[in-house]
Amino acid sequence: MNISQLLTDNQLSFHSIFPYLMGLYGVTVLTFLFRSIPSRIIALIKKHCTTTLTFTGQLQDFFMWVMEIFEAENLIQKARSLRFLSSPWKDKLQKGIGEGRQMFVFRGKVIWVSHSIDLLQTAQLNKISITILGRDQKFFDSLRNEFHHKVEKETSETNETSVYVYEENWKWERAIKKRPFETIFLDTATKKRLADHLDKFYANEDWYEKRGIPYQTGILLYGDPGSGKTSIVRSLAGKYNKRLCIIQAAQLAELPKALRSLPTSCFIVIEDVDVNMQVHKRKEISETAEQTDKAPNQVSLSEILNALDGIISVPGRVLFLTTNHIEVLDEAFIRPGRIDLSVNISYASVEAFKAFVKVFYAESLESNTLTLLDRIRQIQNVTIAQLQNDFMCGMAAEKLIQKYCVLYAEHYIIQANAALAKIAV
Repeated sequence: MNISQLLTDNQLSFHSIFPYLMGLYGVTVLTFLFRSIPSRIIALIKKHCTTTLTFTGQLQDFFMWVMEIFEAENLIQKARSLRFLSSPWKDKLQKGIGEGRQMFVFRGKVIWVSHSIDLLQTAQLNKISITILGRDQKFFDSLRNEFHHKVEKETSETNETSVYVYEENWKWERAIKKRPFETIFLDTATKKRLADHLDKFYANEDWYEKRGIPYQTGILLYGDPGSGKTSIVRSLAGKYNKRLCIIQAAQLAELPKALRSLPTSCFIVIEDVDVNMQVHKRKEISETAEQTDKAPNQVSLSEILNALDGIISVPGRVLFLTTNHIEVLDEAFIRPGRIDLSVNISYASVEAFKAFVKVFYAESLESNTLTLLDRIRQIQNVTIAQLQNDFMCGMAAEKLIQKYCVLYAEHYIIQANAALAKIAV
């Protein structure tokens, strides 16, 4: 084969391949120009044809419940990525969906579940998104209603109140027996004020939402030591089937973080709040600050107030404060909007004393004791705690009445003696 023949054959081969090369080039150009169209189509479908519900670790108990439902309906077993989860509201590890995006068929619907974890300075928050096809939100409404029903059922069917304490995070402490509100020895008017306030609060969530008012309330119980403030909070938690979440007054620096992770359906309680100088009247704080250096874990009153007013609070939050010295608290700390009801829980009234005797001495009451009870005109300054101590020490009902009560006949004698003394003068 000569050189001219070889050259001719190569030219023919090139001319036959050239159209294919141009076609491949054209496809490459078109692919480059329209490379974003599929993703745009998918984004358009997702925007207009799907609905997504996203919630974070601020709703930790709801998140854990969703994981329980997924596990009960075998979705966890089908997941490609798994993770062990823990919660301060549970006493055991739970298997849940791991990080990433996964697709499942759940209750007849195709759903996409995306799970991620946000690492913050103060906490680790689980973030989960559930996406469904269509714009009907009844699926999510049914999940929410089912969760609310579960919480109400759990709290109402048990005769115990769960108690949680705050130690860097909320931790389950113990379960205590519910104390019937009827066994709280207060005068009827005071008990009615407390019950009416909470009844009205729980019955008017829509009223708060329509007016743009945060759905939360605060109750301050103040009075002498041993007057039963803690017992009142405990009995109200049992009456309304709420958890008790207790944070110490010395931990007010942790209040913003504690409020972020509060569970639903709970009372948050700060006992003896007056022991923290930061909530005292500002003049007193200034005088104390001149004498002592500020501790590293202290916060200012403004920071505490911002935490109480902030948007991080769980809707439906009820805050209980107790104090023996209301006079030292700053007015801004207990103003309406932060504290909506202040109740003086002081010494036992005549009505409370009679109720106490009838309950504690029910098995040994005799007719003459009941007669003495009917004759009570006044009672000395005595707390329910002191009365309980006398009962535990074996003091009889008659002696208890004689020790603390002024009867009708004695009252008239005292009045007569006082009048005679005035005449003599």
